[in-house]
This record gives sequence, C-alpha cells and structure tokens, in this order.
Amino acid sequence: MVCVWGAGGGGSANSSGIDSLFPRGGDGGGYAQGIIDVVPGQVLDTITVGAGGAGGSHANGSAGGTSSYGTLLTATGGAGGVRNSVSAGSPGTGTAASNLRQAYTATGGAGGSVSSTISNNRATGGGGAGSIYGTGGSGGPNRTVDFSIEAVGGGGFGGNGGFASGFAGTGGGGLKDGGFSNQGGGGGGSASSGSGQAGGGPSGGIPPNFSTTSSATVTFIGPSNAPGLAISNPYLQYWALCGGGGGAGRGNNTYNITGVGGSGSFGGGGGGAQSSSIECYGGTGGFGGGGGGATNSSSLTSGGAGGFGGGGGGAWGSSSTSRGGPGGNGGGGGAAWNSTGIGGNGGDGAVLLYWTEGY
Repeated sequence: MVCVWGAGGGGSANSSGIDSLFPRGGDGGGYAQGIIDVVPGQVLDTITVGAGGAGGSHANGSAGGTSSYGTLLTATGGAGGVRNSVSAGSPGTGTAASNLRQAYTATGGAGGSVSSTISNNRATGGGGAGSIYGTGGSGGPNRTVDFSIEAVGGGGFGGNGGFASGFAGTGGGGLKDGGFSNQGGGGGGSASSGSGQAGGGPSGGIPPNFSTTSSATVTFIGPSNAPGLAISNPYLQYWALCGGGGGAGRGNNTYNITGVGGSGSFGGGGGGAQSSSIECYGGTGGFGGGGGGATNSSSLTSGGAGGFGGGGGGAWGSSSTSRGGPGGNGGGGGAAWNSTGIGGNGGDGAVLLYWTEGY
C-alpha cells in the first residue's frame, strides 16, 4: 500500500487597512492511495515529497508542493492563504491510476473563509489534509454574520475548526468538529459521540475551571477510557484514531497563568486558548487533528501546531506578535491577525509505503 499526501499551503498574515479584517489559513493537501504489486529486487518508482508553503509576513501564504509515487499516484498541494479573502480556497486533490487495487483519492480541506458582509476580525485556521476518512476539514466554517474577534482552530481528518461568537480561540478539528464555545476544545476521534464544548470524550468532555486552570486535556481513549495508546507505527496510528480532543485553556493574569490549550490525542484536535494580558498558545493537534486557535489582547499569541494531516490554528493578537500555527504533514498553516503577524507554514507532504506479503 502506498499513501501520498500533497503539502499544505502557508497561512496569510495581515498588517493594516484593507487586509486587516480576515486573513485566511492555507489550504490542505490532497490525498491518493493504492496497492502496488512489487517483487523482491524491484526498483521502486520515483518518490517525490512536496514542500510545505511558506507563511506570509504581512503577505499572502505560498502554495504547497505536489507529492507523487511515479505516475501512479499524485497528490497536489493546497493553495496559500489570502488576506481579506471571501474565497473558499483551492485545496489539493489526488489522482490514482485506474488499475490499482483499493485506489482512493480525497481533496484537502480549505482554510477558513468568511462572507463579504463580515466587518469584524478573524484569523482562520489551515485546512486539513485529505485522507482515507474523506475530504479534509476546513479551518473554520464560512461565517455570514458579524462575530467580533475570533481565532479559529485548524481542520483535521474530516472535522472542521470550531466557531464562536466573541473574543475567542476555538478548538481544532479532529475526526469530529472542534468545540464551539468561546474557548472551545478540540474535536474528538472515532470513539467520540460528537463535538463538545471541551472537545472529544465519548460525551464531549467537561470544560476546565477557567479561573484557576491554564489548560486541560480530555483523556478518553476509546470505549474503555484507557489512559493512552502507545502506537509508534504511523500506518497503525492512521487506522486507530480513537482518542479525544484537547481541552480549552484560558490564561489568568492574577495567578500569572499562561493560556494553553490541551493537546489532542489520536484523531483529536488541539484545544483553543484565550487570554487578555499574558501569553497564549493554542493546543497541538494529535495525529489527524488540527491545532487550536488562540486570541490575546496584549501579549505573544500563537496558534497550535497541527498533527499529521491537521491544519495549524489561527492567532489573533491586538498589540503583540501573533503567529499562525504550522500545519502538520499535508495541513495548511494558520493565519495571523496583527501588525506584526506571521502566518504559519504549511506542512510538508508525505509518502507512506507499507509492505505486506502475498496480499
């Protein structure tokens, strides 16, 4: 079996004026797979891995590169994020030769987008990569109403970054959508019943005590709620995405607590984070999960990094540097809103080869 992912596009970053309202995250790369028969001693076809697109600094992001296995499997990279764009983006696509067994292709997810009627501020997440789970998740759903300030989590393996209605950093998508509260958790994996305020336990998880706690992680892993799964083989990780999403985090200036979203487990997105006057970091996505978004009014702000296949989280900061989260392999980089904002880099593509005998 050969699995191919195109690279993610880099996120955009605004400066001021016309581009200041909603910089978009980069789009996710496409996906292609198929079983390729080989014999001992055979020379494999040329393998090409696309490079991730660079994030913009007061500029649009760059497109991700194309990955391929010879001429049999090809996955194109996602487009770079564009400032002040109302476009749905241009994610990567996949192509597979028709004679391959178990041939399958999927399109990457788009970086988050907004309607032309929007007049508030939003830094969207990067799109997730296409995968065996289908089209990659978007870096936030299209918004058609005003919503104040928002930094959106990145898309995952099908789950979209969350959304909110105020000063918010939302959760990254996993297999399910990211949390929808103003400090939403990451979307859960395959064992989750749905998306929740604090992410993806079997029942959506429980939000932390924001007044005294900087972060929390939902630790439900599958039906038995085991503490974790030690899976080092990336092919097995890919098929066992039953973990939970990271919990939301909120900084507290009184207690000098940094706002940090929790990390997602297998298939889970990172938690969103919000703070008013202390550093703030979106949670890191698990395998197949997008990074959480982060908002801050007066200190360093960074969107969470996407896990493998996940888009980076968006970052919004009003008076200090904001950095969009980098995409994981195939994921788009998150956007950044700030006069010194830097969009996250898109993740490099990937080519995964898995051998079995006599199949």
